[in-house]
Amino acid sequence: MAENQAPDGSPVITEVVFDWASHKKLITYSIIRKYGAKTVPTIEGMCGWHPGKKQLVLWEMDNHGNLTEAMLIVNGNKQSYEELLYQADGSTLPIRAQGIREGEDVFIFKASIPKEGEWVEVFRADYKRVK
Repeated sequence: MAENQAPDGSPVITEVVFDWASHKKLITYSIIRKYGAKTVPTIEGMCGWHPGKKQLVLWEMDNHGNLTEAMLIVNGNKQSYEELLYQADGSTLPIRAQGIREGEDVFIFKASIPKEGEWVEVFRADYKRVK
């Protein structure tokens, strides 16, 4: 679970739930966001080993019809993502993301996009495990 702010400054609670697929070869996840009393299913995704690419890959679809494909590199407590967002209108946007585990119960996720020749952070969420 992470607590952030919507563009209008109101609080947003993001909840992520991870599960193993029944065959244990794939991790699936769901992301929902809560804006006050309103709950919005936002992203459904999956991550698994791509035998042809010999890498972990991630695919996710959001509630606007955007599809993200990513290569995932795990290095200790850090995960690096080279993502390509295929937007519902057909355009694409490269994204660089990073996940950092801080202990067993905290995961920080950051995403950056290119802007004027630089990578600019556009999203950050500090997730805390809820037991």
